[in-house]
Amino acid sequence: MNSKNNLEMNNKIEICNEGKKAYDIVLRDSFADLLDQMEFLEIEKKKVCIVTESNVAPIYLKEVCELISSKASKTITFSFEAGEKHKQLKTIEALYEELIINHFDRQDLLIALGGGVVGDMTGYAAATYLRGIDFVQVPTTLLSQVDSSIGGKTGVDFLQYKNMVGAFHQPKLVYINTTTLKSLPEREYFSGMGEVIKHGLIKDADYYEWIKENIDAIKAREHEAVPVIVTAVARTVFDNNGKLKDGAGLHGGDNFCYIRAARQLASECNVVLLDLFEASKTLFEKVGKENIHYLMSIKQGINKGKWPEDFDKEMLKKETVSEDTHLNKYGAYLITNELVRLIMDCNNRELDALKKNMTGTIQPVEPPEKLQLK
Repeated sequence: MNSKNNLEMNNKIEICNEGKKAYDIVLRDSFADLLDQMEFLEIEKKKVCIVTESNVAPIYLKEVCELISSKASKTITFSFEAGEKHKQLKTIEALYEELIINHFDRQDLLIALGGGVVGDMTGYAAATYLRGIDFVQVPTTLLSQVDSSIGGKTGVDFLQYKNMVGAFHQPKLVYINTTTLKSLPEREYFSGMGEVIKHGLIKDADYYEWIKENIDAIKAREHEAVPVIVTAVARTVFDNNGKLKDGAGLHGGDNFCYIRAARQLASECNVVLLDLFEASKTLFEKVGKENIHYLMSIKQGINKGKWPEDFDKEMLKKETVSEDTHLNKYGAYLITNELVRLIMDCNNRELDALKKNMTGTIQPVEPPEKLQLK
């Protein structure tokens, strides 16, 4: 068994066995692409069981389960207590029972979400249930990503003997989300690094030298910057029903084309999209056409573009007209809060580090006295 063309530009390695493709190893920095990579399995026609353990389940199971559930005909989960001592036939028996109760047949699918123990046990269950069904490896530890999820080795311990009962059963796909390494305890991370270094010593001297040169970054688990696309704020041009016009632009142009382009780019490039346009549109419609001027900069008048000390009095002047594009200080404060909310609500784990630093970062701004939100 060998890899074809090594690592391609799209971070995919094709694993071949006796000249024929066996499966792909896909490297990503999130779970966002998981369904697309599984498309060839046609899971909309299958029941899917996600197998995991008690340490991994609280961190990743919900996200993966929601993805799979959105397409599979039925999705169930099976979680067992973490640790090598549970890598036993009795755990496999409990998994068999769950599959039988839910009427899994040979057309259905198992997904291993976890480290080496989860992968070995799920693979063995897949190899033996109904004489063999398909499974997908989604390894979450470094050791499982570089070793146990690859090659089709599956098995369980028997009495005090490690991996004494097992089978060779190739996965249909190995999907590696590299950001899962950030949640690993230090001991587990460096345990996996031992296997990585061993690969370099045995096979690739240049790779081993690269590890030595980048050891500080590896120890720090450094990752590339995370691209995020944020759509523009909506313009406050209302129709007769009090709703914002999506296509309202300067000089009659189509401002909404920028929003469409941002959404399309995020989709095509598989990056995080924070739809501030939709969030601001909801906010502005809540404020209402009659009050929206309290959020906008002044277009005409003495204090053009500024935040007047006595805003209410300034807005009563006939010569004072507010903009429909640029926000004043209070409007900017509300939009900033919306952006923070979008970040905090985003399920992409790449933003977790940013989320930890968001609390208490925005200086509160008092609203105009006469502004009454609906």
